[in-house]
Amino acid sequence: MKTKLVFAALFLATQAMAQQPATDFPASASSFLAQELPKMDAAVTAKDHNYFSGGLERVQIFLNSWGLNTPSPEALNSYPACTEAVSDFLIAGLCKISPPNTICEPSTFLPKVSANIRSCNELAGLTHHSSGTPNGAP
Repeated sequence: MKTKLVFAALFLATQAMAQQPATDFPASASSFLAQELPKMDAAVTAKDHNYFSGGLERVQIFLNSWGLNTPSPEALNSYPACTEAVSDFLIAGLCKISPPNTICEPSTFLPKVSANIRSCNELAGLTHHSSGTPNGAP
């Protein structure tokens, strides 16, 4: 019974968030990244692969709440830098703790993810983001 209530509450919260204006997505994505990037940076430092499965689940929940599984997710389509920053930061972390060139090409992928995070923060009205980024730049 409790499980059904939890799922019902999660469903209602997801539906409420999906109805938010698309213009709120950059701020929400930046907030999500501000919470997740320090955790991911710590996992990379500790070479802790366990963080990434939970992180992937949180990314999926977040993106689904913004319409990922809908025919035309307005927020995700309107702000590709934010969408890509959220969808790619975990890959960047895995790239950093995996053997070279097995997950990504670090010299091109990591700067791309960092640029998307910076762009998303700018779209959200943030000019400086003090938590970690995939290439370690502020």
